[in-house]
Amino acid sequence: MSQAATTQLYGLGIMALAIGFGIVRRMRPQPVRPDRMILSGVLICLLLGVSLVATGGGITGDPLALTLIPVFIAAGVGLGYYLVRTMKFWSDPATGALWMKGGALFALILVATIAIRLGVRGFVYGSVLGSPNVGAPSPHGFLYDLSADLLFLSLGLWASRAYFVYRRHQLHMAAESQASTAR
Repeated sequence: MSQAATTQLYGLGIMALAIGFGIVRRMRPQPVRPDRMILSGVLICLLLGVSLVATGGGITGDPLALTLIPVFIAAGVGLGYYLVRTMKFWSDPATGALWMKGGALFALILVATIAIRLGVRGFVYGSVLGSPNVGAPSPHGFLYDLSADLLFLSLGLWASRAYFVYRRHQLHMAAESQASTAR
């Protein structure tokens, strides 16, 4: 096995381990922490944006890729809305804090987009880490466009999930405030 293949396998193994821990964490009930969620949402969106610039910079010159951007963003927003509706929310009677459970489906969809993106990169470049020739021109075509546009699906998914969970928290806080003033 070549050194490049070994490096790729180590990188994929570490990424799989990190994603596995994230999925396990998402399956457990957890309190809704709006500040942390918004901060992580912004960081993920920045990371996706940097990834797009680094790997999909040629997307701006491809009409098919540009046409698919709003479609993938809308699909991500729709999926985020649906996923928040499948999550379970409840209020802790002792503290009044809002809790949630059910983010495993969200994590699995995100993992699927990452796996498809890595698979496409492996097929197009022959390497899941991208082109082995740093200065080489990027190949274009439907698979390349799909790989870059999946970042927009992830972006819409993260942004809408963060918004709808944050909105759910705001509604919870307003209800708690009304309940405390009624006492």
